[in-house]
Amino acid sequence: MRMMQALKRGKADGVILHKIDRGARNLHDWAQIAELTEQGIEVHFAHEALDMTSRGGRLAADIQAVVAADFIRNLRDEAKKGIMGRLRQGVYPFRAPLGYVNKGKGKPKEIDPIAGPLVRLAFELYATGEWNFYQLADEMYRRGIRNVHGARVSLNSLTLILNNPFYIGLMRIDTLDETFEGRHEPLITRATFDQVQQVLRGNRPTPGTLKHNFAWRRMIRCERCNRSLIGEKAKGRYVYYRCQTNGCQGTLLAETELRQKFDGLFQRLRLDEQDFSDIRRMADVLLSEHTKEAAHRGRGLDLQVRKCDERLGRLADLLLDGSIDTRTYHAKQRQFLEDKRALLDRLSTAASEQSVAEKVHNYLELANVAHLLIRSENSDERREIVSTVTSNFSTNKKDPVITLKSPYEEIVRRRISDECALSRDATRTSAREIFEIMKRAANAELGLESHQSPDVPGQVK
Repeated sequence: MRMMQALKRGKADGVILHKIDRGARNLHDWAQIAELTEQGIEVHFAHEALDMTSRGGRLAADIQAVVAADFIRNLRDEAKKGIMGRLRQGVYPFRAPLGYVNKGKGKPKEIDPIAGPLVRLAFELYATGEWNFYQLADEMYRRGIRNVHGARVSLNSLTLILNNPFYIGLMRIDTLDETFEGRHEPLITRATFDQVQQVLRGNRPTPGTLKHNFAWRRMIRCERCNRSLIGEKAKGRYVYYRCQTNGCQGTLLAETELRQKFDGLFQRLRLDEQDFSDIRRMADVLLSEHTKEAAHRGRGLDLQVRKCDERLGRLADLLLDGSIDTRTYHAKQRQFLEDKRALLDRLSTAASEQSVAEKVHNYLELANVAHLLIRSENSDERREIVSTVTSNFSTNKKDPVITLKSPYEEIVRRRISDECALSRDATRTSAREIFEIMKRAANAELGLESHQSPDVPGQVK
């Protein structure tokens, strides 16, 4: 089109084409080139002796142009067949999206060892609802993610990435309005992808840029008005959290006092070396039982995946029989493929999903390091530990009200009770009691029924 405009403006006396097919990828373009001769513009061919100013030369050129257009049309159809064949084989025949690398013709894309984890992180960060596009683009650039040209990933490209189901193992071709199952390894789970879609649709708020990174921003609730306390600095270094609602004057908490309050609570979660070892040994017995149960669940999920494949096969038969139209087929196919991907996600994690024993291990580790994290100078670490172990963080005027999550709340209460009982020569909370508290909390969190703990060999101190 730029060439045609330049010729019409008189920037050249004519045009030389390699062959007819270079100007006849479709008959519309050829008609425009043929009209140039009527405007006094010369048209020549390097490998064909055709006189475009004579009737015979025009006729011969038109015939060759029609043949060339037919050849290109057939070539395009064959290329489409090849592309469809690759898609049905589960191979993406186009350039690998960011986070994957090409491995050659006919081979599935593989996760890029460098860009792949960064793209996964981009999904996980955006799914939290705490990042907008500008913040996410800046963070990904800071961490080293680049587009195929080595430049910064644009906001438009970031939007395409977050909307692309390729990262959960599905290949959506918009021009065909079809979705195919890919053989490549998914980069993220279906659950993470769905969370991102909810944020993109505005179902979860995305904040603007933070002016101050206060450790417990939007976490402390005023019990009088049920609003969040606002962090502010005094004298350039002291941090206070204040309720800005009219009628709540005097609702104020100093961050240093809060850290001391948390430090006192978390000190009561610490275990001595013997108790720590005993609880780990009890949890290991539970872990062996979980491994057997996970294998049984995996067989059940595998059966459901095979049923999805059978449904896809029956759906294709209905299309061939003419029982359903193409639009219905594509809609149902997409639904079955998404259901299958969700099952495959569950199947891939069935053997490694978190068990009661692993939950106990996590409780155990966190209980012993909580007092160290609350003393950290990193505000994100302090925020993370408080968010993890507390279920209620509020204040009534200047009195903080802190309720820990289970099992930490139960452990602290038992420890406080023991401290009072020690004056009456009572024994302290045993490792088995703490283990039972943690196990009940793990069962409740995982939605499992509580069961009797197995006998642990050896004497528990």
